[in-house]
Amino acid sequence: MRKILSLLPIYFLLILLLFLLGCAGMPPAEREVRRVPLKPPEVPKQILYLALVWNGEIPLAGEPNSQTIMNLLALLERYPQIKMTFNLSPEMIEYMNSGAVDICRRLQGLGRIVVAMVPPGRPILPLLYDTDLASVSMPEASLPTEKYRHPEDVRARIMKGVSFYRKYFGEFPRGIWLPEGAVAQEVLEVVGDCRLQWMASGEEVLEDSLNIELTRNDQGRLLNPKFLYRPYLVSGKKRKVTMIFRDRILSDRINLVYPLVSGEEAVGDFMERLYFIQQKWKEKSPPLVTIIIDNDESIYFLSQLFNQLEENTLIKTVTLQEYLEDYPAVVSIKKLWPGSLVNANFDSWIGEEEENIAWELLAEARLEVEDYKNSGRAKIEKLDQAFATILKASDSKWFWWYGEDQNSGRDEIFDQEYRSLLIKVYQTIGSEPPGRLFQPIVAQKEFIPEREIVDLLTPQIDGIIDEGEWDNAGYYRAEGSEIFDKIYYGYNRFNLYLRVDTKDLLAERRGTEFFIGFYIGTPGAGKYNLSTRYVEPGAGRTLGFGLSNEVAIWFNQFTLDYEAGRGRAVLSSATGKETWQPITDLYSMAVGAYSLEIGIPLKYLNVSGGEALRMIAVVVEDGVELESMPPFGPISIILPELFHKGAIISRIIDPVGDDYGPGTYTYPADAVFKPGSFDIREFSVSEGLDYVIFKVKLGIIENPWNSPSGLSLQIIDVYIDLNNRIGAGSMQLLPGRNAYTRAEDAWEYAITVDGWQQTMYKIDSAGKPIKLTDLEVRVDSTRGEVTIYVPRKLIRGNPRNWGYLPMVLAYDGEAPPRNWKAREVKQTNDEFYFGGAYLSLNNSARSSPNIIDLVLPRGENQKNLLGVYRKSKAVEIPAIRVR
Repeated sequence: MRKILSLLPIYFLLILLLFLLGCAGMPPAEREVRRVPLKPPEVPKQILYLALVWNGEIPLAGEPNSQTIMNLLALLERYPQIKMTFNLSPEMIEYMNSGAVDICRRLQGLGRIVVAMVPPGRPILPLLYDTDLASVSMPEASLPTEKYRHPEDVRARIMKGVSFYRKYFGEFPRGIWLPEGAVAQEVLEVVGDCRLQWMASGEEVLEDSLNIELTRNDQGRLLNPKFLYRPYLVSGKKRKVTMIFRDRILSDRINLVYPLVSGEEAVGDFMERLYFIQQKWKEKSPPLVTIIIDNDESIYFLSQLFNQLEENTLIKTVTLQEYLEDYPAVVSIKKLWPGSLVNANFDSWIGEEEENIAWELLAEARLEVEDYKNSGRAKIEKLDQAFATILKASDSKWFWWYGEDQNSGRDEIFDQEYRSLLIKVYQTIGSEPPGRLFQPIVAQKEFIPEREIVDLLTPQIDGIIDEGEWDNAGYYRAEGSEIFDKIYYGYNRFNLYLRVDTKDLLAERRGTEFFIGFYIGTPGAGKYNLSTRYVEPGAGRTLGFGLSNEVAIWFNQFTLDYEAGRGRAVLSSATGKETWQPITDLYSMAVGAYSLEIGIPLKYLNVSGGEALRMIAVVVEDGVELESMPPFGPISIILPELFHKGAIISRIIDPVGDDYGPGTYTYPADAVFKPGSFDIREFSVSEGLDYVIFKVKLGIIENPWNSPSGLSLQIIDVYIDLNNRIGAGSMQLLPGRNAYTRAEDAWEYAITVDGWQQTMYKIDSAGKPIKLTDLEVRVDSTRGEVTIYVPRKLIRGNPRNWGYLPMVLAYDGEAPPRNWKAREVKQTNDEFYFGGAYLSLNNSARSSPNIIDLVLPRGENQKNLLGVYRKSKAVEIPAIRVR
């Protein structure tokens, strides 16, 4: 016995060490949920009602999983006290077996579940009502010039869903779920007219509708719950509709986090969060916490949760219909914000060039059907078929996969399927499909240049190539071409310069039926053609990008100044109908023996700087297109920041290869984390008339996760200290950085940039970062540069007197809320996490700085500064200063 007792302290230490190591090796979400209790700290004053909503929309790709619904219904049979709401689309109901539908009918008759009606076809109804509704929540976006504006289609979709619902459930639906939670005041009017009583969307739509901010603590718990956990009345012209808004954080935890941890721990975390809401709730009516679930893997969590809730007297599950009958909405929203569950706007479906072209083609097909309907020759059967095909073509999945914000891995196939549907519309009503439908919408991969642009250039446009004149230009070599040799491209602040070198004597073509055309695609142009001038739409080569401008050079229209080689060049813009509208003649053009040079004023291209232009060149003789260059995919030309130019006031070269934090960090094992991706090579500050410009150059920038900005892996922070004074500003960096400034370098403003958000914060009097504005950011992957523009009007003072703390972290879209998307560094690296964090009995891996690289004043040592956490000391970073 004494021997056993003597070993107890050793066993205790071993258990303690294993516990600490186990915590360090767990995913961030799992480590967090271990700490939460299963019981409330004190008895709440009233019941909390929990509305669990299963979102049974069909997936964007692949087959729907009706087995999940069967499993969920079986689970409800086991727990008779649990109630749920189901969003079931007609497509999902038809996919379910008859037994599952029978169970739904029976449980709905018992009041155990409520099935909300979902309109067929998964459309984004606000955009069918009017694509211009997107401009409210996306004021800077370029939208389709050919509007889709058919409120009658919205009404038809809703009534079709109502009819389907009545067929299967034998009663009129009272609630409606609009696909993707996409709502708008205008659509709500139609919902009310159709005598539906309630619908739901996301919390961000509520924030914008009320013009409030839902404030959460660093664990994502709501500090002002009275706004979110209640229903709202929204008045239409004739009727009122009740709106309910989901809790995004709790929904995301059930869908994304809890499937990764044990059921007991997940339920403990979830229940503690509900108890927190109860403790904060001060209103008369009990809180309604609405959660939308759409992950098949959440079933195991729900089974554990139902077991906890079955006998719980403090938290009751409820259908949305039941709660609204007992506690009808009393607070009103004057006007419902047009938005969706995704970013409270519609940017996943509209606003990018490919998306806009797809909408324009749909709008044109819809108008063709309308003309047929009113022609006096329409046949009911053909008309019904055409409208059924329009319904399929307006499915949100097509627009989701178009553009650069999402990538299906088979975008070209989706593109072909979408255009085939629209072609079928025309064929059904006996109309000729427009040629644009035979051209791909999805952009082809860009052609790789022989040399990138080196710097600005201003060549003399005379047809004579002087030595060194085009050395700063990028160029492509025309391998395999019989006509082209090379294409050069470059720019200065005012002009885009192009040069074509040919293999045959170009000067001899003057006065003949010879034509060279440059076709340019600029983002945000609004109108695009899909074919070059001398190619019939739908015939000939595939371009795969929208053409916004044409530079046409007719060799049979040279001036009397024949020897100088000057002919006629015309810049035109696309009409969107495969014709070209002249803008201006271009006089800066000349043809020499083997070369053509031309200058194009950028002001006519409607660009502001930083855009990526796409371009091809074609050769035509006697009206027949002979060649194009490049033969596959466009040339990409990234313009300089034309109107945000500034004088560099500070430029620091950072050591190469110091992307290791305190010297111990190692990259994640996945192939997307390429060496140099987090290595700052250079940081500069420029001062312009209207902007302070920050430029961060990294070793490599790629976009493996297809972010909108072109930055997938990194977070770039820049902290600004205005006064170099102790006691002014905040020493603590943004959450998740696990570091501080030095006392004299406390910051007043912080910039944080990742692929999905580019934001500037100001520290308030309580030391809390408050969002100030979103920023304009340009990512140039070819140069590895991220350029950030801060309007001068936001910060008073002289940038030459400020201090700056630039750094790079790793982005993690599923990071715990406390980390503000910063990827934690673990003890040992794995597929997606950096390794090398030091762990001792006095600190955990969580206390290690998540900074991979930073720029320091001369004489400071990165390893020493970041490594002090190993001694349980706070990491304090000095600012760099211009003076």
